[in-house]
Amino acid sequence: MPLDKFAETFLFNPLGIKNYEWTHKLQDRVDVAYRVELTGRDLAKLGQLFLNKGYWGDQQILSSEWVEISTARHTTTTERRLGYPGYGYLWWRHDFPVGDTVVRGFQAQGSGGQFLFVFPKLDAVAVFTSRNFGRRRQINPITIMKKEIVPMLLATENNAR
Repeated sequence: MPLDKFAETFLFNPLGIKNYEWTHKLQDRVDVAYRVELTGRDLAKLGQLFLNKGYWGDQQILSSEWVEISTARHTTTTERRLGYPGYGYLWWRHDFPVGDTVVRGFQAQGSGGQFLFVFPKLDAVAVFTSRNFGRRRQINPITIMKKEIVPMLLATENNAR
């Protein structure tokens, strides 16, 4: 089964993702996906699926073991501009220090500054979309998360206790 059909059947349909487009890099090879374009809301659905350890509502779409294995740190990168994050299976691992607390999260990233952040301890998913192709500014979402959003989410969680 081609990758795009597999994703449609076992991932997109169960999540209600209908507005997407696959681009194939190799001419005349529909089995090799180059990229998939999703709306910000649909990208957030993928984040929520991983936040919920593979569950979408009461339906298990992915095994919780796969979520854990794929988002675990398997190596540390040499990406200085990203702060030397860890890396799993297509997921970047970040630690965001806020005072004496370290908030751990994982993040997927697409071309031009598309970012999907998942913070299990904060029960939070965040999506950034932009058109910063080939510019250093495409990593601004990491800086914004580190300096603004993660501290705000942590403060909100602490105030709710």
